[in-house]
Amino acid sequence: MFITCAMTRPGCSMASSTDFHQTYFWAKKDKVSRSNFHTAASGFLTSLQALYFANAREYRENAMKDQMPPSSPQLASSAILERDGRYLLVRRANPPSADMYAFPGGRAEIGETPAETAVREFYEETGILPRNPHLFETYDLPPRESDGAGARHFFLSVFTVEADPDLDAVAGDDAAGIGWYTATEIFALPIPDSVRECVEKLEACRQP
Repeated sequence: MFITCAMTRPGCSMASSTDFHQTYFWAKKDKVSRSNFHTAASGFLTSLQALYFANAREYRENAMKDQMPPSSPQLASSAILERDGRYLLVRRANPPSADMYAFPGGRAEIGETPAETAVREFYEETGILPRNPHLFETYDLPPRESDGAGARHFFLSVFTVEADPDLDAVAGDDAAGIGWYTATEIFALPIPDSVRECVEKLEACRQP
């Protein structure tokens, strides 16, 4: 491979291959020019070496990214509790879906099954300990632009649960509010698409 070295002699503002050959010619005639030539050549080779290693490092990093599998989604679960035609919803205090209404739920902890996550999160957010979780629906939820930078990809498992009818719901630390809502009221609230779809399916099952 042919490399054109662009170096200049003292006092020159332009760099070209001609300058390099002229500098080499002068370096043969006097010691000062020879010293300048060796200094310039050494600097050029040092810069070239640094550029080579920088490009090589960038190439390796990009190659590793191309070979890495896509990150797995974060597992999460939520639970649906219905009483007399009303569904228990919490208003989210934190992302994702901050300030939106949703079924009580949250992220899985290490070693939990989806059903265990649903029961634990429901209790933490409502103060009601549910029982008999049954898988109702699942959703693959990629990050949304509205969730901001660092938003995660979730795989959500939605369960239906039962609970003692005399237990009162109290909003936990992760909930900004809590309440019982009819389907019509829910559809007028800011809700995720998954909540709307689940309520529509449940309401369809209630129809005679």
